Amino acid sequence: GRFLSEEEGTVEFKPGVSVGVRGGHWLESVPWIGFGFDLSYFDPEIKNFGLPAELEIFPISGLLMLRVPLLKSAIYPQGRLQPYVGAGPSAFVTRLKLKETGLSRNFSDTMINLGLDARGGINFLFAGENLPGALSLFLEYRFTRFNPLDLKDKIDGVSIKVELDPLDTHHFVVGVGYHF
Repeated sequence: GRFLSEEEGTVEFKPGVSVGVRGGHWLESVPWIGFGFDLSYFDPEIKNFGLPAELEIFPISGLLMLRVPLLKSAIYPQGRLQPYVGAGPSAFVTRLKLKETGLSRNFSDTMINLGLDARGGINFLFAGENLPGALSLFLEYRFTRFNPLDLKDKIDGVSIKVELDPLDTHHFVVGVGYHF
């Protein structure tokens, strides 16, 4: 991303943490196809912005999911091991706050942009024998891309504009799932 004021500079982001929740449904007639809905949050730490800044991103994604059912059994008819991929559109709610601007209040702006959410991973089901569903552990790689518009705020009569380049994110996710 870039911060534009009287001078133009480039900023870098440090790795950060993301959290989220996903729900979905696999089709019974074609059990390798499913649909998902994902709501997540991440706040990449900005390395060299010049001002204390906070960037928060809330992707809301609709996903088409495909899986391969491996290690099928009576307890796990859709497979105990399930490699999967998924992709779909995402609405990215992005909020930027700049602190200590030297003005009477802090800069703040929020926008919503459309982008891409794509992922691939592996799901391992366990503990399905005595439950109405099954628990799983999953490992996943997730890629998102969106092109935020300019963020703007006017403070004390001064217009401040922050222009961000397209943002690509790479996430390595470990999680727990419940399947019913």
